[in-house]
Amino acid sequence: MFHDRACFRHHQPSAHRGPRLMELKLTIGIATAGRPTLLARTLQSLAESVHPSGYRETIVIENGPKCGVQDVVRCSPKSLRTRYLYEPQANKSAALNRLLEEIDDGLILFADDDIRIEPGSLRCYCEAAVEHGPGWFFGGPTRAEYELQPPAWLMNFLLHSTGNTTLGNSTRTVHQPVFMGCNWAAHVTDLKAVGGFDVRKGPGSASRSVGQETDMQQRFLKRGLQGLYLPGAVAWHYVPRSRCSPQWTLDRSFREGICGGINAGQRGASLFGRPLKDSLKLLRSLVSYGVTRLSKNPRLRFYGEHKWHWRSGYRQGCGLENTVQTINKTRNAA
Repeated sequence: MFHDRACFRHHQPSAHRGPRLMELKLTIGIATAGRPTLLARTLQSLAESVHPSGYRETIVIENGPKCGVQDVVRCSPKSLRTRYLYEPQANKSAALNRLLEEIDDGLILFADDDIRIEPGSLRCYCEAAVEHGPGWFFGGPTRAEYELQPPAWLMNFLLHSTGNTTLGNSTRTVHQPVFMGCNWAAHVTDLKAVGGFDVRKGPGSASRSVGQETDMQQRFLKRGLQGLYLPGAVAWHYVPRSRCSPQWTLDRSFREGICGGINAGQRGASLFGRPLKDSLKLLRSLVSYGVTRLSKNPRLRFYGEHKWHWRSGYRQGCGLENTVQTINKTRNAA
């Protein structure tokens, strides 16, 4: 659950009135790789939901090696009007950019191949988009469906990466990028205005970074767009046992740190080629890691490891961004 109450406020209805519900075109976009069985489950859930009058189609973009996804799409319920696209590059952001090439207007609901949605979620998104129009993006609560329930002490480390994320039962305006990539929506015009998704971030990226949806939401906020939390737009996220182990959690923390480091970029004078402030944080994390490693409490030891993995990833992300900026400066000077 999100606990930072400074990141949102109770929502007041907007004076803006967008296009009527029947005029708003809704497309569901799903980037998938290597999980045809889960995808079939997701498509069935979408077919069983209430489709608003403006529902257009569901587009599935397979990226990387083909593994039977096209057959799953061909056999999906006819009411879903599912369309198959293929992106050779095994990169989720590249797949989502391929999706943007296919659509000129309307709202895109970004789903993953491992979710189920509540029957009224699609209508909830459409009504909010009609009420507010472009300049807003939307997201709902996500709840985890674990193949094997992880131990209670590990749950707090897994919340945002696996599900069980909520801002409560009231519609709220948000000022931070809090929506999960498997359950959020934005207007096509806004997505294209910021240049699409960054292929350096997200599953399949060369950097191993996660967070393509967080990056997009951050760019929206910097441009003055507002986020709206919709408590009725609920998605259930399937989590296999392989993605809720302690080792997976540490690797996820490292990859989240890479994303944070890339976002931070170069912010001034540095030690070891990193910003001074970040280098001091890295040093504190190292000290904390050393202290917690000596603890007899396994949870405290894991907390130290988790924090150290994130900070190590952050430092690597800063280094990657430094390299990109150096190359760009060299090219510009040539």
